Amino acid sequence: MTQDFESLASCVMCLVSFEKTESSMPNPKRQHSKQRGRKRRTHQGVVLPKMQPCSHCGKQVISHRVCPFCGHYKKNVVVTVEAKEKKAKD
Repeated sequence: MTQDFESLASCVMCLVSFEKTESSMPNPKRQHSKQRGRKRRTHQGVVLPKMQPCSHCGKQVISHRVCPFCGHYKKNVVVTVEAKEKKAKD
């Protein structure tokens, strides 16, 4: 009777070890078409950043950023901006 139990135990251990070795990541049965992948990615488009007027100069600036034109952020001077020189046309 102990031999039957030992043989049964060894068979169970074989099955358990077989399941562990064969349990890899699942793979698709068929190749996905290019169209299918592109359809899935249609909603991942580029979104424009949110713009709002600067509190000091009124120009459109990206939200929560220092204004590149006047250097203000939340009504405080954060960066000193040098005036750009306009080139005279001939």
